[in-house]
Amino acid sequence: MINALGLFIAVIAGTCKSFGLKKANKFAAPVHSGDAMLSNFIMAAVSFIVILILSGFRFGKFSAFTFGLAVVFAAGNVVAQFIYIRLLATGPISLGILFSSAGFMVPTLFGTVFWQEKISQTQYIGLFILLCALILVTYRKSAEPDNKANMRWIILAICCTLAMGTIGVFQKVQQRSDFKDEINEFLLIFTALYTLTAFVLYLFSSDKRKFRIDPFIKWTVFAGLGYGIVSKLNLYLCGVLESIIIFPVYNGGILITGALTGIIILREQIRKVQYAGLALALIAIILLSGIV
Repeated sequence: MINALGLFIAVIAGTCKSFGLKKANKFAAPVHSGDAMLSNFIMAAVSFIVILILSGFRFGKFSAFTFGLAVVFAAGNVVAQFIYIRLLATGPISLGILFSSAGFMVPTLFGTVFWQEKISQTQYIGLFILLCALILVTYRKSAEPDNKANMRWIILAICCTLAMGTIGVFQKVQQRSDFKDEINEFLLIFTALYTLTAFVLYLFSSDKRKFRIDPFIKWTVFAGLGYGIVSKLNLYLCGVLESIIIFPVYNGGILITGALTGIIILREQIRKVQYAGLALALIAIILLSGIV
């Protein structure tokens, strides 16, 4: 019950992160500009503060393993974000979102193959239904005419899926190690490195925004609050839940709550096929969670 509550809160926090970024993007320049780098920097810096508060301002001794994995984790996040930005800037946005969202498949399959985590037939069905739901929700009737996919873009899209999924693998590795109790140290080292790297990339990016308190900054800070909470919760849940539950259910939950947020708060219009996708996502979550 506690784990289910934690997963629910993680979904809400993840939705807040996505909602904040979506609102911030309304005031941002195109995705390939320095605004994306500034957004990463602010979000990482705020998440560092949130994690520090959630850890009770404790930062104890840590192993070389924790430090090394945090460095790799930070590098993986930077690479994944860079690939994602390029993906959206050079190809169909709807397909780009689909490929990035499908990253949850990587740690799910990794857990089955390398950690012998068992998946029931019902969960396999739920996984397939969730993939179908993802396709329906991200589907657009007409692709962007100026950003058509080619072979180079498809390779980049596959790399994006793998990069996003590898982040989940790193989370599982940390929680399955002998140093899982160093969760606070791992997250603080990671967010500190991520913040520093994002700031350097912002300094060297083109079309830099002058730093002033405006809606872009405010909504990015809001996204950072959600990011800090979900980073802490998701890492903890990776240690107590199997991959087939934590990654698909979390992403499926984000799919549903994100769409509902867009409909209720942002007054977005979605088509019947997307409603069907949301219904399938809900069915998939029920099957994956083991309720039936």
